[in-house]
Amino acid sequence: MATVVSSSSTTEGFMFSTQVKANADTAVDNCIKELNSIVTELDDVILTGLAKEFEGDAYEGFKEFYVSKVKPIISDSLTAANNSLMSNIKKIMADVEQQFLRNVDPKLGEANRNPSAGE
Repeated sequence: MATVVSSSSTTEGFMFSTQVKANADTAVDNCIKELNSIVTELDDVILTGLAKEFEGDAYEGFKEFYVSKVKPIISDSLTAANNSLMSNIKKIMADVEQQFLRNVDPKLGEANRNPSAGE
């Protein structure tokens, strides 16, 4: 006996799958917002907070190092448009959508409509 693993209607299955993708997109967008918030907070600590505690050439050198070396690496590796953590997650999600919604879901729908066809 075949097990129903998706909705009996391709349209309903597609809607469910689309909702899962929408939820994943929202989670990634929330992650990006949180990462940007953390980076802003780090900027505030280093560029403003430390300035209240330290001064002189050593702080200015550290600040210059942070702005010119550290901050670009953080920005590029987390949220840059190409080859960052977030862009790679979005690429993976697009690949999953392509494979699942375009290939797996229709096949499961057909198997559910015609369970004896696969035997």
